[in-house]
Amino acid sequence: MRVYIAFCGIGLGHAFRAMQVGKELKKRGHKVLYSTYEPTYSKLRQRGIDVLGTSAEVSQYQNRSSLDLFKTIAHTSLNLTKTPLFIKEHADIIGKFKPDVIIADTFFSALIAGKALGIPVMFITNQTDVSSFFPQKRYFALRAFTDAIYKEFIKMGEKYLIPDLPLPNAICRYNIKFFGLEEKFAFVGPIVQKKPGDVSAIKFKRQTILVTLGGSGLKADIKKYMEDSPGIDFLVLNSPFEKREGNVTYKKYVKDFFPYLKGCDALLTHGGHTSIMEAVVFGKPVFGISLKGYAERERNLKGIEKSGNGCTVRSMKKALKNLSKYKNKAKLLQKLALKSDGAKKIADMAEEFE
Repeated sequence: MRVYIAFCGIGLGHAFRAMQVGKELKKRGHKVLYSTYEPTYSKLRQRGIDVLGTSAEVSQYQNRSSLDLFKTIAHTSLNLTKTPLFIKEHADIIGKFKPDVIIADTFFSALIAGKALGIPVMFITNQTDVSSFFPQKRYFALRAFTDAIYKEFIKMGEKYLIPDLPLPNAICRYNIKFFGLEEKFAFVGPIVQKKPGDVSAIKFKRQTILVTLGGSGLKADIKKYMEDSPGIDFLVLNSPFEKREGNVTYKKYVKDFFPYLKGCDALLTHGGHTSIMEAVVFGKPVFGISLKGYAERERNLKGIEKSGNGCTVRSMKKALKNLSKYKNKAKLLQKLALKSDGAKKIADMAEEFE
């Protein structure tokens, strides 16, 4: 069987989970072709990963402290005028590769191209409530238009696959709208590159919070929160520099962060879904600091608070007071997460089209 996997190029989370599905399919003897856009395309090529480059259908921009909503909308709207060209790009790839099924991770032009050519498409996403990016009152018409378009996208795909815990425990539950099409959706379980049994934990001398900000380029201001808690160590991975300042250690590029994740006491993150899922699978509490106006991440952290395995950080001292409670809940969610393997479930579903 031949499988074309196209994934969103904003942040590495989409890439890591999509390629984990591809890895599972390759292990079963299937031929897989990847495509994405910048900035992820260059990062993957630098790592020696064979992936095709395509045009970017979505852009994100930030100012000093929050998501720059106006600039993001303006550039994404400009991209949307080029949608026919984007669809043709994928149609050309599909025509040459001749896949039996397409897996699109938040890549809409690949979905449309597959539908137009009669190829079944499975869509991976942790957000269908895209209109939440736009404030209710100011962008009412735009929200309604976005919802209407997204409902049509859902109708196009064979299945909408949510890489999260099953309801009612899904961390992304506040980011999901079903639009009356619940039969199209499946919560397949987390998709992560490694599981606790695959790695040995790095041992830390003191309580340590692991800090990651993902690959999207959108950075929250975390320094003030770390300075608020001198009694605990913070380890910032994939920093542009390597040094130690008081209780904060900065490390440059780390090839495998999972031993650090397994050994730490909690994860401090930007609220990206893949980072949170990795913490859930490893049974770690999540402390979140999201950019203002970044609705998807804010709602992921709202899901964390509802599940009880972490919180949005306003004061690190207050958050740490509840660390033991968060740890207990995180272990319960870990047991649930380890019962399902999202990559294997998606591979099983893809093989139904063989």
